[in-house]
Amino acid sequence: MNFTSTYKIEGNTIVIECHEYYNDLEYPLIQYDEFAKVINAAADFNKISILMEKKTAE
Repeated sequence: MNFTSTYKIEGNTIVIECHEYYNDLEYPLIQYDEFAKVINAAADFNKISILMEKKTAE
């Protein structure tokens, strides 16, 4: 399992990409708690917020 996020600035646009990867689609029930922790952490990380402040003239 892997979760990554990146960003780049293209002109006046901020592009944010978040990707989740899972090597296996099925996991043993005994690993459910560990799997759930990863899924929940990824879900929390997906709640992206951007604070933008207007530049003031000097």
